[in-house]
Amino acid sequence: MEWENLQQLASKVQNGEITSVNLTQAALSRISTVDAEGGINAIVVLDSERALVRAAEIDELSVADKEKLPLVGVPITVKEHINVAGLPSTAGDPNASLGPVLTSAPVVLALEATGAIVIGKTNVPLNLADYQSYNAVYGRTNNPHNLTLSPGGSSGGSSAAVAAGLVPVCIGTDIGGSVRVPAHCCGVFAHKPTWGIISKSNGGEPAPPKALSTTGPITRCAGDLSIVSKILFANARDHFSGLANAILPPARVETLQGCCIALWDNDIICPVDESITSAIHATVKVLENAGAAVTLAKPEVDSEELLQCYRECVNDATQSQQPDEKEPMRTYEDFLVTQQTQCKIRAAFAKLFSQYDVLLTPTFPVVAFPHNDVPADRPFYRDSPRVLPNGLFYHLGCFWPAIANLTLLPATAFPVQGETEESLPVALQIVGRELDDLTCLKVTELLEKAGKGTRVAQFKIPFRLQKAWNESSHILAKIAN
Repeated sequence: MEWENLQQLASKVQNGEITSVNLTQAALSRISTVDAEGGINAIVVLDSERALVRAAEIDELSVADKEKLPLVGVPITVKEHINVAGLPSTAGDPNASLGPVLTSAPVVLALEATGAIVIGKTNVPLNLADYQSYNAVYGRTNNPHNLTLSPGGSSGGSSAAVAAGLVPVCIGTDIGGSVRVPAHCCGVFAHKPTWGIISKSNGGEPAPPKALSTTGPITRCAGDLSIVSKILFANARDHFSGLANAILPPARVETLQGCCIALWDNDIICPVDESITSAIHATVKVLENAGAAVTLAKPEVDSEELLQCYRECVNDATQSQQPDEKEPMRTYEDFLVTQQTQCKIRAAFAKLFSQYDVLLTPTFPVVAFPHNDVPADRPFYRDSPRVLPNGLFYHLGCFWPAIANLTLLPATAFPVQGETEESLPVALQIVGRELDDLTCLKVTELLEKAGKGTRVAQFKIPFRLQKAWNESSHILAKIAN
């Protein structure tokens, strides 16, 4: 019994072909074998007992009630710092309490209301501030494609769990590529929504939205990404961003034929390696064969200014939690100058989107890279002695994901598999205008369909896990029977 898409899984539970308990047992079994014994360490907090109780309760529902629940019986995970009542939320900080929190985040409640079962939480870097996923509380998460490599961060445990086939969905967060960079490293799909649409609250007392930061899903296929995103758009709105009643317009394209796509394929501030360039060429070929018009074009912005503005904005958003003794506190006047620059850059992107439906860009400059999590307490956006395999300073790697965070725009990451069985996947991203989330998701769905038979927008189990996957599938089939 291999994982199927969400509609297929829910349908099987609804028609009695499989039970919710079956699905939950299957996920827990695969976590035990593939994740724990296989050395990935993606899911670091398990809620097995309560998950099985919840699954049994769902199995007692009538067929009519099950049919009202689009994710009925589907096991999912969430990023460790997202509150689930009864489980700890530490953000990887050894000084944080390991005791259970009392309230669940709105995104968790929204998904549980559709029948999803939260079976655990996935690993993160310390304070969610690295493109790797190591902390002193739960240890290191390894890339399912190659254990010596990073799965990305800060939702690295989330993408590793989905890529390894442990669960079909995980919920992450993104302030600087934190769902998209792990999707890139692990070869899965992820959506960073328009800022302010989906709640970032962790439950309890009302709280203002966090600047630049968003909550979004990670899945194995584009259709699943759309299903989960639409549930969150409808039922987990942020009530304090000013967008609680904003209407997301329908996708502006229904086919790739005639779709106008701007391509920003490289940049001197953050040059990409050959694997990324190869993935871009393969993707453009699929798009053009499907009738899309792809044009080299980028916003009229200074890339160095964009990167610096992003780093200032994210520093302003996080400095209270991650003070930096090496850098002076910024003044209110500094803040105002940065806000003005951000508005200028946002206007340049808006001008680009007056001519194009979406923008296609890299997600990260290199493929998954070797673990290098020292110093683990140095946030990804601050100056660091660490370098990426292509010699680029680590903090410069945030350029490509930052173009969507700084501008508050939606961006959907999709995988492009490596050219050989053993080569690593990458992810590119589709960026859209503000509130055009449904267009980004639709273009990704169309690309996945057009890419069948190619390596573009296609998921596959990591090569090193295929034997274990096949063996566990036979065992799990017996559970279902």
